Amino acid sequence: MGQKAVERILQEMQQRGITTHLRHKMEGFEADKVITQGETFASDLTMFILGMTGPAWTSNSGLNMSDGGFFQATEHCRVVGSEDVYVAGDAGSFPGPDWKLKQAHMADLQAKAAAGNILRRMTDGEDSYTFKTELICIIDTGYRHHGVQG
Repeated sequence: MGQKAVERILQEMQQRGITTHLRHKMEGFEADKVITQGETFASDLTMFILGMTGPAWTSNSGLNMSDGGFFQATEHCRVVGSEDVYVAGDAGSFPGPDWKLKQAHMADLQAKAAAGNILRRMTDGEDSYTFKTELICIIDTGYRHHGVQG
């Protein structure tokens, strides 16, 4: 969907009187307010999406990790700096656009690419399978649902 879609969604929210508070780390919630590092604001309804970090056990793996604690992967789903280690799904940090999310749908595409590359490596081939970064979501506009795929 890209940056233009983000801008259009934020514009639509503004037109509907929905205030957004972005890019500040959370510090806490109370019954009627939200506290971030950048501000405290009143809230009648709070929807919070938690950021993810990698599994704790990965730090002792000896493999290349992203800043967030995920296995750093190539576009072929191979862990950077490894010969025969591949990753798919939430445990991996993959190249792609800034808006990419961790979704089961993406894990399926990554697993297909990883499996294809493992089979190629077993027959002395080189990694050649990649995956397309996609986003599938549903936006609830209050009166109808829109399925969006990008």
